[in-house]
Amino acid sequence: MGFCAARAGELRAYARGLVDALRGARRALATRAALSREARARLQALQAHRPGLAGRALRHFRERLI
Repeated sequence: MGFCAARAGELRAYARGLVDALRGARRALATRAALSREARARLQALQAHRPGLAGRALRHFRERLI
């Protein structure tokens, strides 16, 4: 992102965004709560249906998205 900002001549805005993110991170992290056991179980169930790396790569090559 920094490289793209430099190419676009927006390096100052990029740096300002980084500073703002660092200042707001403590406040944002303070509002987070730990996941419940039920939520973790749901996430694991969803991850179980996710295709592996090889499957995703094959699909990407097959579909030629870009």
